[in-house]
Amino acid sequence: MKARIRGIYSTALTKLLLDYGFQITQSTQIIRNRLNIDLDTDTPDIDIKDASDKQGLIVEARNIVLDAFINIITEELPNPLIYLSKVTTNAIYKGTTEQRTSHGTIINLGEYKGILLGEKLKEGEELLVRVVNPGLGRDITLTTNITIPGKYAVLIPENSIKISKKIRNPETRQMLFVLGKAIKPKNWGILWRTAAATRETKELIEEVKKLEGKAEEIFKKAEKERAPLLLYEGERIAHIKIPYDSKRKLDEIRSEVTPTIPDHHFYKSLNSEFALVVDLAEKIISRRPELKEEVTEQVKETVLQKYPKIGELVEIEHIKLDGKRLHLTPGKVIEKTTNPLTLKLLRKFRGRGAYDALDVPIEEGDYGITEITQGSWYMKTSYYNKERELKGEYYNISTGIEIHPQKVTYIDLAIDVVKWPNNDIKVVDKEELEEAYKKGIITKKYYKEILKNVETLEEKIKANIEG
Repeated sequence: MKARIRGIYSTALTKLLLDYGFQITQSTQIIRNRLNIDLDTDTPDIDIKDASDKQGLIVEARNIVLDAFINIITEELPNPLIYLSKVTTNAIYKGTTEQRTSHGTIINLGEYKGILLGEKLKEGEELLVRVVNPGLGRDITLTTNITIPGKYAVLIPENSIKISKKIRNPETRQMLFVLGKAIKPKNWGILWRTAAATRETKELIEEVKKLEGKAEEIFKKAEKERAPLLLYEGERIAHIKIPYDSKRKLDEIRSEVTPTIPDHHFYKSLNSEFALVVDLAEKIISRRPELKEEVTEQVKETVLQKYPKIGELVEIEHIKLDGKRLHLTPGKVIEKTTNPLTLKLLRKFRGRGAYDALDVPIEEGDYGITEITQGSWYMKTSYYNKERELKGEYYNISTGIEIHPQKVTYIDLAIDVVKWPNNDIKVVDKEELEEAYKKGIITKKYYKEILKNVETLEEKIKANIEG
């Protein structure tokens, strides 16, 4: 199996996949030098890149390859969260039109429904559609532009020859253009993929013939059978969240290959400014290994200068297991320590509603004291009324908390512990955590770990009461 890897996690992931027998294709010169691997330009079986927020990975592959990768990730990294697309990208369906919307037409695909954007068709029509967005956190979106992908070429529904922009050699581009004109099937065009630049002409001709046969097979099946019907299985997409503990593990793996400071991936995921600081520090360490401890401390001090100071407000980004992002009431820093990085926030609440799970009304003058530690798996908030009397305590269970310069962020694991002033204690929302485990978002190992942590927290709270 061949993997293409891009982004801030690429060195660590390349090392990890090589250890499991993967081959790495289309890698950068830096990665090839670090891991002593040869240049390979073949089309990947699995594509791995950073999520847009740098807090995880977007992975695309056919099911059997994706399953293999996920097995490695869940075995080697602590507590990754796995989100799988509903259907596969570039899958081809024979669907049935349903109701119109303001954005297009709903298409019945069988188990799922998608939306054909910009198209408003009559109800009950049957048509071929291709999946553009496979429903990872959004609606499944479709197009009627059918393409047939291969390793080196893609058949496209237009009378043209296109060539990957990554193929830059003018002679190679000219050769592929002439070849494409000569061999393209009737009513199709060809998009030559990057890997086509290194293949023999005979191999390219054979691939195009094979794709033509596949296209004929798909259209014949569509003529014979009724919708809804899956005609061609594409590649599934997974969004893998990389929480704090997993970033630290990737630091360890990367350090086996090249000088790596602690929290390398955490700093890299923050912003480009910190990424440059990390790159410079590790360049120094590669030349002067004896300076690692000193340089690491300097990086930490540089980063901490950007963090909020006493009296400044901090945002709290609360990411739910379904991916929704909520912004909780921000807090003013009233205490701050740096080893480990810990913030105590004063948060003021308006008099409406009730405190989640405590079932205690929010009243004018209420405030909370929230205690947050970098990497901690829970966040404690103590709620008080204007007379400074305790109304209750809430322990929010989450992935390892990350304290960023402008905000605190974590993924809420649904299950929580609450405590009332009379010392009653209750675990709440365990069912939501269990549902995420059943869906495969949370691994069995992590699920058991979370329950054990909650049990330990309960015992700690009881011990504090008795003490």
